[in-house]
Amino acid sequence: MANTTDVMAKSVHGTNPQNMVEYIIRQKIYDSFYWKQECFGLTAELLVEKGVELKYAGGMYGDPQKPAEFLCLILKMLQIQPDKDIIIEFIKDEEFKYLRLLGAFYMRLVGRPVDVFQYLEPLYNDFRKVRLRDSYGNFQLSYIDQVVDDMLHKDHCFDIALPRLPARRVLEETGQIEPRVSLLQDEFEAQVELEEKEDAARREREAAEAPGDAKEAGEVGPNDQGAGDGRAAIAGSEAKDRESRRRSPSPWRMSERERREDRARKRAAAEVSGEDRRGRRGEEGPAGATTTTTARGVRMTGTLAGTGTIVGTVIGTGGGIETTAGRTGGGRPRGTGATAGGGAVERHRAAPIGTAEERTRG
Repeated sequence: MANTTDVMAKSVHGTNPQNMVEYIIRQKIYDSFYWKQECFGLTAELLVEKGVELKYAGGMYGDPQKPAEFLCLILKMLQIQPDKDIIIEFIKDEEFKYLRLLGAFYMRLVGRPVDVFQYLEPLYNDFRKVRLRDSYGNFQLSYIDQVVDDMLHKDHCFDIALPRLPARRVLEETGQIEPRVSLLQDEFEAQVELEEKEDAARREREAAEAPGDAKEAGEVGPNDQGAGDGRAAIAGSEAKDRESRRRSPSPWRMSERERREDRARKRAAAEVSGEDRRGRRGEEGPAGATTTTTARGVRMTGTLAGTGTIVGTVIGTGGGIETTAGRTGGGRPRGTGATAGGGAVERHRAAPIGTAEERTRG
C-alpha cells in the first residue's frame, strides 16, 4: 500500500512515525494531488530532488484546507524513515534553504533532545529569507533562524504538534550537552575590553586633574563653609515651622477617647466664633456717624442719630437707587423716597436693622 509505513521503520516516541501528523491532516495529505503524483514510490535518494524544488514552506492553507508540498514531503519522510546521516546532510546544506528546513523539521519531530539542540542551534546563524504560507494561503516573509527558534520553543509548527522538548539548562546540568557559545561572543568580549580601557584612561585623567581641583576648593573653602552654615540654619527653621504647622492626626488613627475630645474642642471653638459674630452684629455706631453701603446697584448713605432709627430719602435715577438715611433710637429704618426717570417708590418699613427695601413699579 502506498500509504503504509515502511516495515523496516522504527517507532518514534513509542508510536508509528506517521502518527506524528494528526489523523485529519494525514488523510487530507493522502487525498492531495501532489501526494498521489509526486510522492508515490519516492525513495530517500529521490527525496533530495523534491526538496530542492520547494519554493516555500508551510502547513495547511486555503478554504477548504489543503496541504502544502512541504508538509507532504515531511509525511513521506516519516513513512520511509531515511537514515540519520541523510537528515544531517540536509541540515548542513547551505545552498538550498528549503531543503535545510525540511531536514531540521524532521529532526525536530523524530530526534532525541540532545540531537535536536546539537543540529538545530547552528542554524541560528543562518539569516537567509524564506517564504512561509499561512492558513489563509497568503505568503509571508521570514528568516531561517526565526523558523528554527519557533521549532525549539513553540508547541505547534506547520500545523503539527511538536514533541515535548526539555529545557536546555536541564540538559546542561546533567552534562548531556555543552553550554551554547554564540558566534558573537568574541566580538562581545572585545567590546567589553575596549570599554574597560576607556574607563581606566578616564580615571587616570581625573586623578591627574584632582590636585588642581583640590587647590581651588581650598581657596573658596571659607565662603563655602559660611554658605553651608546659612543653609543649615534655614533648613532648621523650616523644620521648626513644619513642626508647628503639623496637621491634626486623622480621626481614623485616633482612639475613641481622643475622637470625643477632638469633637468637644471643635464644638467649643465653633461656639466662641458664633458669639463673636453675634457680638459684632449687636454693636451700634456713635450718634452722627455717616455710613455708605452699595449692594446690587443700590447706594445707601445713612446718618446715625442718638435715637437709633434710620430716616431716609430714596432718590432713583433710572439705572440705580441712592438712599440717605438717619438712625434714631427706635432701631428700625423709616424713610421717604423720590424717583426720577418715570419710576415710583413706595414708602415702607424694613424689618432688619441697617437694611432697606424698595419696590419699584415701572
